[in-house]
Amino acid sequence: NMMSNLSQSKITMSVYPALKPCTVNTMAIHPKGLFTAGTDGTLYCIKVKPEKVEVEECWSAALPIRNIGFSRNYESLLIATDKVNQTQFQLH
Repeated sequence: NMMSNLSQSKITMSVYPALKPCTVNTMAIHPKGLFTAGTDGTLYCIKVKPEKVEVEECWSAALPIRNIGFSRNYESLLIATDKVNQTQFQLH
């Protein structure tokens, strides 16, 4: 069944050899780039430019991150981990 295959699929990310692959649990788009987070507990910002792709490690929760979401004005990001309900990350 195609639907059961979709529910079991996972997105993994491996950009540089220095960064270990992790399962991406959540993504959110922002004018500054695509923010991703997952099992390694790190919030990444991916910026795609015509000549290169940049991956910035923005913040570490030290716990798996299960969900992220931006405020309406895109100035802050709410981060939910497996053990902590929510943390607010301010964008500069």
